[in-house]
Amino acid sequence: MKQCYTCKEVKPLDAYHKKCDSKDGLRGSCKPCRSIEAKEYQSKHADVYREGRLRANLKHKFGLDAEWYYETLEKQGGCCDICGDKQNTTRITERTPDPRFAVDHNHDTGKVRGLLCCRCNRTLGLFEDNTDSIERAIDYLERHK
Repeated sequence: MKQCYTCKEVKPLDAYHKKCDSKDGLRGSCKPCRSIEAKEYQSKHADVYREGRLRANLKHKFGLDAEWYYETLEKQGGCCDICGDKQNTTRITERTPDPRFAVDHNHDTGKVRGLLCCRCNRTLGLFEDNTDSIERAIDYLERHK
């Protein structure tokens, strides 16, 4: 059992996240208090937090840095490389309030292609990058104008 520094409640040890550099190997705040603290930090430092998440995600998922993201976005004129959407408002939700563009990549080779709005990126994914299906969809739309 351990007392939480924040709420002062005594809770079982599994109510705390691990922290290797503390005496007991656990954080001082329990998991629920730590969650509240993290959300407060994120909202107070939203820009710094989003930039950090961008850098971490680009590095982890694609081996890229934020400079690549900003350079690519500038080359694309600050918009989606397919539809030209500059705001990427389709990506703003409660869970992902960040209107950044998605890094489009080939799922077979891993090769990065560019930055797309969420709608265009999702559409390519649903078509599984199958150009024949995309062409048939275009033909379908043309026939039913």
